[in-house]
Amino acid sequence: MTTARPHHGVAVPMGDVVLISSPNLENMDAPLPIGIDVMALDGEVLQSFPECPALHGEAAYSDTGIAFGCADGVLLVEREGDTFVSRKVANPTDNPDLRTGALYAVEGAPYLIGNYGQSTVVRVDPVAGTAEIVIEAPAPVWRFSFHGEDPSKLVALTIDGNLHVIDIATGAVEGTVQVVDPFLAPASGRAAARPTFVVNGHMAYVSEPLPGDIRGVNLETLEIEEGRIFVGGKPSALAAFGMAPESELGEHEHAEGEEHAHEHGEFDPHIWHDPNNAVVMVENIRAALVAADAANADTYNANAEAYTAQLTELDAYIREQVATIPEANHIVVTSHDTFGYFGDEYGFEISSALESVSTEAADPSAGEIADLVEFIQAEGVPAIFAENVTNPDLMQRIADEAGVVLAPTLYTDALGQAGTPGATYLEMMRYNVDAITTALQ
Repeated sequence: MTTARPHHGVAVPMGDVVLISSPNLENMDAPLPIGIDVMALDGEVLQSFPECPALHGEAAYSDTGIAFGCADGVLLVEREGDTFVSRKVANPTDNPDLRTGALYAVEGAPYLIGNYGQSTVVRVDPVAGTAEIVIEAPAPVWRFSFHGEDPSKLVALTIDGNLHVIDIATGAVEGTVQVVDPFLAPASGRAAARPTFVVNGHMAYVSEPLPGDIRGVNLETLEIEEGRIFVGGKPSALAAFGMAPESELGEHEHAEGEEHAHEHGEFDPHIWHDPNNAVVMVENIRAALVAADAANADTYNANAEAYTAQLTELDAYIREQVATIPEANHIVVTSHDTFGYFGDEYGFEISSALESVSTEAADPSAGEIADLVEFIQAEGVPAIFAENVTNPDLMQRIADEAGVVLAPTLYTDALGQAGTPGATYLEMMRYNVDAITTALQ
Protein backbone atom coordinates (compact mmCIF):
# COMPACT_ATOMS: atom_id res chain seq x y z
CA MET A 1 0.00 0.00 0.00
CA THR A 2 1.70 3.21 -1.18
CA THR A 3 0.87 6.85 -1.78
CA ALA A 4 1.88 9.00 -4.73
CA ARG A 5 4.82 10.59 -2.89
CA PRO A 6 6.38 10.76 0.59
CA HIS A 7 4.64 13.22 2.89
CA HIS A 8 3.83 13.93 6.53
CA GLY A 9 0.57 12.04 6.62
CA VAL A 10 -1.64 9.51 8.36
CA ALA A 11 -3.28 6.13 7.76
CA VAL A 12 -6.34 5.03 9.76
CA PRO A 13 -7.48 1.39 9.35
CA MET A 14 -11.23 0.83 9.28
CA GLY A 15 -12.22 -2.76 8.66
CA ASP A 16 -11.38 -3.75 5.11
CA VAL A 17 -10.14 -0.31 4.07
CA VAL A 18 -7.66 2.32 5.20
CA LEU A 19 -8.32 6.04 5.30
CA ILE A 20 -4.99 7.35 4.08
CA SER A 21 -3.84 10.90 3.47
CA SER A 22 -3.36 12.06 -0.11
CA PRO A 23 -0.25 14.17 -0.76
CA ASN A 24 -0.04 17.49 -2.55
CA LEU A 25 1.10 16.69 -6.11
CA GLU A 26 0.91 20.27 -7.37
CA ASN A 27 3.49 21.50 -4.84
CA MET A 28 6.13 18.82 -4.36
CA ASP A 29 7.74 20.82 -1.53
CA ALA A 30 4.54 20.83 0.53
CA PRO A 31 4.98 18.34 3.40
CA LEU A 32 1.34 18.15 4.49
CA PRO A 33 -1.38 16.26 2.59
CA ILE A 34 -4.47 17.80 1.00
CA GLY A 35 -7.16 15.21 1.64
CA ILE A 36 -8.12 11.62 2.37
CA ASP A 37 -8.33 8.57 0.11
CA VAL A 38 -10.32 5.46 0.97
CA MET A 39 -7.93 2.69 -0.04
CA ALA A 40 -8.57 -1.03 -0.25
CA LEU A 41 -5.98 -3.35 1.23
CA ASP A 42 -4.67 -4.11 -2.25
CA GLY A 43 -3.90 -0.43 -2.81
CA GLU A 44 -6.91 0.47 -4.97
CA VAL A 45 -8.31 3.94 -4.23
CA LEU A 46 -12.07 3.52 -3.82
CA GLN A 47 -13.03 7.10 -2.93
CA SER A 48 -11.26 10.42 -2.50
CA PHE A 49 -12.05 13.45 -0.34
CA PRO A 50 -9.64 16.20 -1.44
CA GLU A 51 -11.09 18.84 0.86
CA CYS A 52 -8.49 19.08 3.61
CA PRO A 53 -5.61 21.43 2.79
CA ALA A 54 -2.56 21.02 5.06
CA LEU A 55 -4.08 18.02 6.85
CA HIS A 56 -2.62 17.39 10.29
CA GLY A 57 -4.15 15.63 13.29
CA GLU A 58 -6.95 13.09 13.44
CA ALA A 59 -9.26 11.42 15.94
CA ALA A 60 -11.89 8.65 15.79
CA TYR A 61 -15.10 10.08 17.25
CA SER A 62 -17.20 6.95 16.61
CA ASP A 63 -16.85 3.43 15.25
CA THR A 64 -17.55 4.78 11.76
CA GLY A 65 -16.32 8.37 11.85
CA ILE A 66 -12.86 9.96 11.71
CA ALA A 67 -12.10 13.67 12.04
CA PHE A 68 -9.09 15.28 10.35
CA GLY A 69 -7.66 18.72 11.09
CA CYS A 70 -7.37 20.97 8.03
CA ALA A 71 -6.15 24.51 7.44
CA ASP A 72 -9.73 25.65 6.82
CA GLY A 73 -11.64 23.53 9.32
CA VAL A 74 -12.20 19.90 10.30
CA LEU A 75 -13.03 17.19 7.76
CA LEU A 76 -15.41 14.47 8.98
CA VAL A 77 -15.27 11.21 7.01
CA GLU A 78 -17.95 8.68 7.92
CA ARG A 79 -18.75 5.18 6.75
CA GLU A 80 -22.28 4.49 5.54
CA GLY A 81 -22.51 0.83 4.60
CA ASP A 82 -20.04 0.12 1.81
CA THR A 83 -19.32 3.76 1.02
CA PHE A 84 -18.00 6.84 2.79
CA VAL A 85 -19.34 10.37 2.95
CA SER A 86 -17.67 13.56 4.13
CA ARG A 87 -18.70 16.77 5.82
CA LYS A 88 -16.69 19.88 6.58
CA VAL A 89 -16.86 21.73 9.88
CA ALA A 90 -15.80 25.34 9.41
CA ASN A 91 -13.31 27.00 11.71
CA PRO A 92 -14.90 29.02 14.54
CA THR A 93 -13.48 32.26 13.09
CA ASP A 94 -12.34 33.47 9.69
CA ASN A 95 -8.77 34.09 10.84
CA PRO A 96 -6.55 32.59 8.10
CA ASP A 97 -3.62 32.31 10.51
CA LEU A 98 -5.42 29.87 12.81
CA ARG A 99 -6.12 26.18 12.22
CA THR A 100 -6.65 22.91 14.06
CA GLY A 101 -3.66 20.58 13.99
CA ALA A 102 -4.37 18.28 16.95
CA LEU A 103 -7.64 16.54 17.79
CA TYR A 104 -8.83 14.35 20.67
CA ALA A 105 -11.89 12.16 21.06
CA VAL A 106 -12.90 10.00 23.98
CA GLU A 107 -15.67 7.49 24.51
CA GLY A 108 -18.68 9.05 26.18
CA ALA A 109 -17.96 12.62 25.12
CA PRO A 110 -20.32 14.38 22.68
CA TYR A 111 -17.48 16.54 21.39
CA LEU A 112 -14.01 16.34 19.97
CA ILE A 113 -11.53 18.86 21.30
CA GLY A 114 -8.71 20.42 19.32
CA ASN A 115 -6.21 23.22 19.33
CA TYR A 116 -6.96 26.39 17.38
CA GLY A 117 -3.82 28.43 17.13
CA GLN A 118 -1.51 28.57 20.12
CA SER A 119 -3.76 29.78 22.92
CA THR A 120 -7.23 28.53 22.02
CA VAL A 121 -8.99 25.18 22.44
CA VAL A 122 -12.11 24.40 20.40
CA ARG A 123 -14.87 21.84 20.75
CA VAL A 124 -16.13 20.19 17.60
CA ASP A 125 -19.65 18.77 17.56
CA PRO A 126 -19.69 16.09 14.82
CA VAL A 127 -23.48 15.74 15.02
CA ALA A 128 -24.29 19.42 14.67
CA GLY A 129 -21.30 20.05 12.44
CA THR A 130 -20.07 23.03 14.45
CA ALA A 131 -16.80 24.19 15.99
CA GLU A 132 -16.78 26.66 18.85
CA ILE A 133 -14.06 28.13 21.01
CA VAL A 134 -13.97 26.59 24.49
CA ILE A 135 -11.35 28.81 26.04
CA GLU A 136 -8.85 31.44 25.08
CA ALA A 137 -6.04 30.74 27.53
CA PRO A 138 -3.95 33.54 29.08
CA ALA A 139 -0.81 31.73 27.86
CA PRO A 140 -0.13 29.34 24.97
CA VAL A 141 -1.58 25.87 25.53
CA TRP A 142 1.17 23.25 25.42
CA ARG A 143 -0.83 20.05 26.09
CA PHE A 144 -4.50 19.28 26.61
CA SER A 145 -6.56 16.17 27.18
CA PHE A 146 -9.90 14.91 28.40
CA HIS A 147 -10.41 14.41 32.13
CA GLY A 148 -9.85 10.74 32.93
CA GLU A 149 -13.16 10.25 34.76
CA ASP A 150 -15.38 13.01 33.36
CA PRO A 151 -15.49 13.45 29.56
CA SER A 152 -17.34 16.75 29.99
CA LYS A 153 -14.10 18.34 31.19
CA LEU A 154 -10.72 18.96 29.65
CA VAL A 155 -7.34 19.37 31.29
CA ALA A 156 -4.84 21.82 29.81
CA LEU A 157 -1.22 22.67 30.58
CA THR A 158 -0.15 26.18 29.57
CA ILE A 159 3.43 27.36 29.18
CA ASP A 160 3.17 29.51 32.29
CA GLY A 161 3.27 26.22 34.21
CA ASN A 162 -0.42 26.16 35.16
CA LEU A 163 -2.67 23.11 34.90
CA HIS A 164 -6.33 23.96 34.28
CA VAL A 165 -9.57 21.96 34.56
CA ILE A 166 -12.18 23.35 32.15
CA ASP A 167 -15.84 22.58 31.47
CA ILE A 168 -16.01 21.79 27.75
CA ALA A 169 -19.64 22.81 27.25
CA THR A 170 -19.39 26.24 28.90
CA GLY A 171 -15.69 27.02 28.77
CA ALA A 172 -15.70 27.76 32.50
CA VAL A 173 -12.34 27.26 34.20
CA GLU A 174 -13.18 25.18 37.25
CA GLY A 175 -9.72 25.31 38.75
CA THR A 176 -6.08 26.14 38.13
CA VAL A 177 -2.90 25.09 39.90
CA GLN A 178 0.71 26.08 39.27
CA VAL A 179 2.42 22.72 38.88
CA VAL A 180 5.75 23.52 37.14
CA ASP A 181 7.81 26.59 36.39
CA PRO A 182 7.00 28.58 33.24
CA PHE A 183 8.66 27.11 30.14
CA LEU A 184 8.98 27.25 26.37
CA ALA A 185 9.14 31.02 25.98
CA PRO A 186 11.59 31.46 23.09
CA ALA A 187 13.73 34.01 24.88
CA SER A 188 14.07 32.05 28.10
CA GLY A 189 15.43 28.61 27.25
CA ARG A 190 16.61 26.26 24.58
CA ALA A 191 16.17 22.73 25.88
CA ALA A 192 14.18 20.45 23.62
CA ALA A 193 12.51 18.57 26.50
CA ARG A 194 9.46 20.28 27.97
CA PRO A 195 6.93 19.43 30.65
CA THR A 196 3.94 17.36 29.62
CA PHE A 197 1.25 15.37 31.40
CA VAL A 198 -0.87 12.25 31.21
CA VAL A 199 -4.28 11.74 32.81
CA ASN A 200 -5.17 8.52 34.60
CA GLY A 201 -8.55 8.57 36.30
CA HIS A 202 -8.79 11.57 38.61
CA MET A 203 -5.01 12.08 38.59
CA ALA A 204 -2.77 14.01 36.23
CA TYR A 205 0.95 13.20 36.19
CA VAL A 206 3.13 16.09 35.07
CA SER A 207 6.75 15.68 34.03
CA GLU A 208 9.39 18.27 34.77
CA PRO A 209 12.35 17.44 32.50
CA LEU A 210 15.09 19.46 34.15
CA PRO A 211 14.82 17.89 37.63
CA GLY A 212 13.96 14.61 35.90
CA ASP A 213 10.84 13.86 37.93
CA ILE A 214 7.06 13.53 37.79
CA ARG A 215 4.45 15.16 40.02
CA GLY A 216 0.95 13.92 40.71
CA VAL A 217 -2.01 16.31 40.74
CA ASN A 218 -5.46 15.37 42.07
CA LEU A 219 -7.85 16.81 39.48
CA GLU A 220 -10.76 16.84 41.92
CA THR A 221 -9.01 18.92 44.58
CA LEU A 222 -6.17 20.37 42.45
CA GLU A 223 -3.78 19.43 45.21
CA ILE A 224 -0.23 18.48 44.26
CA GLU A 225 1.03 15.31 45.87
CA GLU A 226 3.96 15.84 48.20
CA GLY A 227 6.13 13.06 46.86
CA ARG A 228 7.77 13.17 43.46
CA ILE A 229 8.67 10.27 41.22
CA PHE A 230 12.28 10.70 40.21
CA VAL A 231 13.02 9.01 36.89
CA GLY A 232 16.24 10.75 35.83
CA GLY A 233 17.06 11.98 32.38
CA LYS A 234 14.66 14.52 30.87
CA PRO A 235 11.17 12.96 30.87
CA SER A 236 9.07 14.73 28.26
CA ALA A 237 6.63 12.00 27.18
CA LEU A 238 4.38 10.00 29.48
CA ALA A 239 1.92 7.14 29.07
CA ALA A 240 -0.41 5.57 31.65
CA PHE A 241 -0.80 1.80 31.62
CA GLY A 242 -3.30 -0.23 33.59
CA MET A 243 -5.48 -3.32 33.59
CA ALA A 244 -9.18 -3.81 34.24
CA PRO A 245 -11.38 -6.87 34.53
CA GLU A 246 -12.79 -7.98 31.19
CA SER A 247 -16.32 -7.31 32.46
CA GLU A 248 -15.52 -3.62 32.75
CA LEU A 249 -14.36 -3.20 29.18
CA GLY A 250 -17.72 -3.46 27.43
CA GLU A 251 -17.98 -4.42 23.79
CA HIS A 252 -15.16 -2.22 22.55
CA GLU A 253 -11.56 -3.28 22.28
CA HIS A 254 -10.45 -0.28 24.29
CA ALA A 255 -11.25 0.58 27.87
CA GLU A 256 -13.73 3.32 28.60
CA GLY A 257 -11.99 6.67 28.71
CA GLU A 258 -9.21 5.74 26.31
CA GLU A 259 -8.42 8.63 23.99
CA HIS A 260 -8.02 8.49 20.23
CA ALA A 261 -5.86 11.25 18.87
CA HIS A 262 -2.99 12.24 16.70
CA GLU A 263 -0.99 15.00 18.24
CA HIS A 264 2.51 15.49 17.08
CA GLY A 265 4.84 15.45 20.09
CA GLU A 266 2.96 13.20 22.51
CA PHE A 267 5.83 10.77 22.04
CA ASP A 268 9.00 11.35 20.06
CA PRO A 269 8.80 8.99 17.09
CA HIS A 270 11.91 10.27 15.30
CA ILE A 271 14.20 7.39 16.29
CA TRP A 272 15.67 7.14 12.78
CA HIS A 273 17.75 10.30 13.27
CA ASP A 274 20.22 8.13 15.18
CA PRO A 275 21.59 5.40 12.85
CA ASN A 276 22.40 3.25 15.87
CA ASN A 277 18.65 2.91 16.36
CA ALA A 278 18.39 1.91 12.72
CA VAL A 279 20.84 -0.92 13.43
CA VAL A 280 18.45 -2.25 16.08
CA MET A 281 15.53 -2.00 13.66
CA VAL A 282 17.43 -3.86 10.94
CA GLU A 283 18.21 -6.67 13.36
CA ASN A 284 14.57 -6.93 14.44
CA ILE A 285 13.41 -7.02 10.82
CA ARG A 286 16.02 -9.66 9.96
CA ALA A 287 14.98 -11.86 12.86
CA ALA A 288 11.29 -11.56 11.98
CA LEU A 289 11.88 -12.40 8.32
CA VAL A 290 14.04 -15.41 9.17
CA ALA A 291 11.39 -16.69 11.56
CA ALA A 292 8.67 -16.24 8.93
CA ASP A 293 10.65 -17.54 5.93
CA ALA A 294 13.47 -19.78 7.10
CA ALA A 295 14.11 -21.06 3.56
CA ASN A 296 15.52 -17.65 2.60
CA ALA A 297 17.38 -17.03 5.85
CA ASP A 298 20.77 -16.75 4.13
CA THR A 299 19.52 -13.90 1.95
CA TYR A 300 17.99 -12.03 4.87
CA ASN A 301 21.13 -12.47 6.98
CA ALA A 302 23.42 -11.31 4.20
CA ASN A 303 21.30 -8.25 3.39
CA ALA A 304 21.05 -7.30 7.06
CA GLU A 305 24.80 -7.67 7.54
CA ALA A 306 25.55 -5.52 4.49
CA TYR A 307 23.14 -2.77 5.48
CA THR A 308 24.31 -2.78 9.10
CA ALA A 309 27.85 -2.22 7.83
CA GLN A 310 26.60 0.84 5.92
CA LEU A 311 24.86 2.14 9.03
CA THR A 312 28.04 1.69 11.08
CA GLU A 313 29.97 3.57 8.42
CA LEU A 314 27.32 6.32 8.50
CA ASP A 315 27.67 6.65 12.27
CA ALA A 316 31.44 7.05 11.93
CA TYR A 317 30.97 9.65 9.18
CA ILE A 318 28.58 11.70 11.32
CA ARG A 319 31.02 11.69 14.23
CA GLU A 320 33.86 12.84 11.96
CA GLN A 321 31.79 15.73 10.62
CA VAL A 322 30.46 16.78 14.01
CA ALA A 323 34.02 16.91 15.37
CA THR A 324 34.75 19.78 12.95
CA ILE A 325 32.07 22.03 14.51
CA PRO A 326 33.27 24.39 17.26
CA GLU A 327 31.95 23.19 20.61
CA ALA A 328 30.17 26.50 21.24
CA ASN A 329 28.14 25.98 18.08
CA HIS A 330 26.71 22.58 19.02
CA ILE A 331 23.22 24.08 19.10
CA VAL A 332 20.61 23.29 16.45
CA VAL A 333 17.83 25.88 16.50
CA THR A 334 14.90 24.66 14.47
CA SER A 335 11.13 24.60 14.32
CA HIS A 336 10.14 21.01 15.02
CA ASP A 337 10.78 18.42 17.75
CA THR A 338 12.68 16.11 15.43
CA PHE A 339 16.35 15.83 16.33
CA GLY A 340 16.21 14.75 19.97
CA TYR A 341 17.79 11.35 19.32
CA PHE A 342 20.36 12.90 16.99
CA GLY A 343 21.29 15.51 19.60
CA ASP A 344 21.59 12.98 22.41
CA GLU A 345 23.85 10.71 20.37
CA TYR A 346 26.14 13.31 18.82
CA GLY A 347 26.33 15.97 21.50
CA PHE A 348 24.01 18.70 20.25
CA GLU A 349 21.64 20.87 22.19
CA ILE A 350 18.40 20.87 20.21
CA SER A 351 16.15 23.91 20.46
CA SER A 352 12.75 23.94 18.78
CA ALA A 353 12.11 27.49 19.92
CA LEU A 354 10.96 28.23 16.36
CA GLU A 355 8.11 25.74 16.67
CA SER A 356 5.55 28.45 15.99
CA VAL A 357 6.96 28.72 12.46
CA SER A 358 5.98 25.12 11.72
CA THR A 359 3.16 24.52 9.27
CA GLU A 360 1.50 22.64 12.14
CA ALA A 361 0.95 25.85 14.12
CA ALA A 362 -0.49 29.28 13.51
CA ASP A 363 2.04 31.87 12.44
CA PRO A 364 3.54 33.81 15.37
CA SER A 365 2.52 37.38 16.03
CA ALA A 366 4.83 40.35 15.46
CA GLY A 367 5.71 40.36 19.15
CA GLU A 368 6.49 36.66 19.13
CA ILE A 369 8.70 37.12 16.07
CA ALA A 370 10.59 39.83 17.93
CA ASP A 371 11.09 37.42 20.83
CA LEU A 372 12.37 34.73 18.45
CA VAL A 373 14.84 37.15 16.92
CA GLU A 374 16.03 38.17 20.38
CA PHE A 375 16.41 34.54 21.38
CA ILE A 376 18.47 33.64 18.30
CA GLN A 377 20.75 36.62 18.81
CA ALA A 378 21.21 35.73 22.49
CA GLU A 379 22.21 32.18 21.55
CA GLY A 380 24.95 33.50 19.29
CA VAL A 381 24.38 30.72 16.73
CA PRO A 382 25.54 31.31 13.14
CA ALA A 383 22.50 29.65 11.55
CA ILE A 384 18.99 28.39 12.09
CA PHE A 385 17.45 25.40 10.36
CA ALA A 386 14.30 25.01 8.32
CA GLU A 387 12.58 21.67 8.00
CA ASN A 388 10.08 20.26 5.58
CA VAL A 389 7.21 21.20 7.91
CA THR A 390 8.21 24.86 8.03
CA ASN A 391 6.94 28.12 6.56
CA PRO A 392 10.09 28.95 4.52
CA ASP A 393 9.29 32.61 3.87
CA LEU A 394 8.71 33.32 7.56
CA MET A 395 11.88 31.41 8.51
CA GLN A 396 13.86 33.55 6.06
CA ARG A 397 12.40 36.73 7.53
CA ILE A 398 13.35 35.68 11.05
CA ALA A 399 16.87 34.72 9.93
CA ASP A 400 17.32 38.07 8.17
CA GLU A 401 16.12 40.04 11.19
CA ALA A 402 18.38 38.04 13.51
CA GLY A 403 21.36 38.42 11.20
CA VAL A 404 22.00 34.70 10.82
CA VAL A 405 22.02 32.22 7.95
CA LEU A 406 18.95 30.16 7.11
CA ALA A 407 20.50 26.77 6.43
CA PRO A 408 19.25 24.51 3.63
CA THR A 409 16.01 22.70 4.44
CA LEU A 410 16.56 19.50 6.42
CA TYR A 411 14.72 16.25 5.86
CA THR A 412 12.80 15.32 8.98
CA ASP A 413 9.53 13.41 8.77
CA ALA A 414 9.76 12.06 5.23
CA LEU A 415 12.32 11.09 2.60
CA GLY A 416 12.73 13.16 -0.52
CA GLN A 417 11.70 12.35 -4.06
CA ALA A 418 13.87 10.12 -6.25
CA GLY A 419 16.89 12.05 -7.44
CA THR A 420 16.97 14.39 -4.42
CA PRO A 421 19.61 14.30 -1.64
CA GLY A 422 17.05 12.68 0.67
CA ALA A 423 15.87 9.91 -1.65
CA THR A 424 17.14 7.14 0.66
CA TYR A 425 17.71 6.92 4.39
CA LEU A 426 21.51 6.87 4.05
CA GLU A 427 21.47 9.82 1.66
CA MET A 428 19.07 11.75 3.86
CA MET A 429 21.26 11.34 6.94
CA ARG A 430 24.43 12.37 5.13
CA TYR A 431 22.68 15.37 3.60
CA ASN A 432 21.33 16.52 6.98
CA VAL A 433 24.65 16.19 8.79
CA ASP A 434 26.51 17.92 5.94
CA ALA A 435 24.02 20.81 6.05
CA ILE A 436 24.30 21.09 9.83
CA THR A 437 28.10 20.88 9.78
CA THR A 438 28.48 23.53 7.07
CA ALA A 439 26.04 25.96 8.68
CA LEU A 440 27.49 25.76 12.20
CA GLN A 441 31.16 26.36 11.33
